[in-house]
Amino acid sequence: MNTLSSAAKRGYSNWQTWGWSASIFMAFWGLFTINPIPSAIAALLPMVLCSILWNSKQPQVPIFAVWMQSFPVIAAVINANRINLNLDSALPNNAYLNTFLYAASGMIVLAYGLRSGLLKSWANQEEALNGILKINDARAFRLYIIFFGFSFILPSVAYHFSALTQFILPLSLIRYFFAFLIFQKSLLSRHFPLIVFFILLAEVAIGFTGFFSGFKTIFYVFAAAVLASSINPLKFLRPRILPWILALVLLSSYWQFIKPPFRGFLDQGTNTQSVRIGYGEIANFHLEQFSKFSFQNFLVGFDSGLERISYLDYFAGSVNHVPSLKPYQNGRLWSEAVQFLIPRFLNPNKLIANDSDRTNQFSGQPVAGADQGTSISIGYFGESYIDFGFPLMLLPIALMGWIWGKLYSLILLIKPFTPLNLAVATLFLLSNAASFEASNLKLLSGSIIYFISFSVFCRFFGSRFWRYLTPGGLP
Repeated sequence: MNTLSSAAKRGYSNWQTWGWSASIFMAFWGLFTINPIPSAIAALLPMVLCSILWNSKQPQVPIFAVWMQSFPVIAAVINANRINLNLDSALPNNAYLNTFLYAASGMIVLAYGLRSGLLKSWANQEEALNGILKINDARAFRLYIIFFGFSFILPSVAYHFSALTQFILPLSLIRYFFAFLIFQKSLLSRHFPLIVFFILLAEVAIGFTGFFSGFKTIFYVFAAAVLASSINPLKFLRPRILPWILALVLLSSYWQFIKPPFRGFLDQGTNTQSVRIGYGEIANFHLEQFSKFSFQNFLVGFDSGLERISYLDYFAGSVNHVPSLKPYQNGRLWSEAVQFLIPRFLNPNKLIANDSDRTNQFSGQPVAGADQGTSISIGYFGESYIDFGFPLMLLPIALMGWIWGKLYSLILLIKPFTPLNLAVATLFLLSNAASFEASNLKLLSGSIIYFISFSVFCRFFGSRFWRYLTPGGLP
């Protein structure tokens, strides 16, 4: 373990040198853009977050979760520079610029909150990584296939048990536990069997059959496996990771380009977000569209994707309206989030969550709501601002980080520990702690529900599945 820790510390020292050098160079370059200060802050933010959360004794999955949340903040500056928009004048009274500064501050506080929630010791990392190498690929793939099918059946079953539906639905992610383990073993052994490519292709194919970009999830799981498999951060930059990054950029750009006509094709123009055609027709649609997909289309889709990731507009609209037009809510929105934890069978008058209602009320930007089958959130950073203003908004953000760190650690500590615990804990973070745009109504209750469901799985089934996955396991 001492050897491992020494190697990790040496790796982190190298990572700091290269990472900070690149960040400082980008920050210096940013000083010559139309948004000099925001560009410099955006360039330095990832390394600041990494420095706060890096721990040589633990997998770096929490870093990935916070990086995921920081992407919309950083992308907002990149997008503003791209379209030559000065954030100072984007909204009256520097509202957009202030929003960026509030969000960047919130990211730093979130990272400190997450770090304070992480327990200092959960397992021997070297033993855990060695355990991954004992996995039987065929058995892991068999379980992935079984739960892949299970994930399509589960929703219809869950709704027959209305009191438990919210606790059953998270189990549709079980297949990703085994995909994570397969990816992790492949990365550690430096050998990529065909099942890795099959999983990626299958998830991408299924992800392109619905209304939302579900194909991205498997790439996030793969990226988290990279971070969980490397004790030397420089290994994050492995050449064999590059094709997957390029594939994600290409597919995301393609999705953004075809999304409007594809969604209209899926629901046949009914605006109901319901799939009214078969898989064969969907496949033919994509084959036709992809065959015509040009480099110009790619650029259009890429720009659209960058604008979509830049999720500060509703937050900025709220900063522009609160408190000048609407008063601070003094904790009402977070109070509703806490009350939302009470199950509906205990509270028949429980609030029906529709994020668009809050967005319409506080952002000054009308958005489609439940009557049009959609829900658009300000995001929990913006809701914290609406409740308390700056800097008091940082308190609930830090608290959410602490909750996520604590729940992540508690999953890791479930006895008996196996590397499967890490897969479950990673999916917990990816499902709850990696979404900047989510409402506090869904984040707080979702975090508790996912923790309960995943903990039950780990406690009662984790060791059984692990014995099956490793030599000498169950027949």
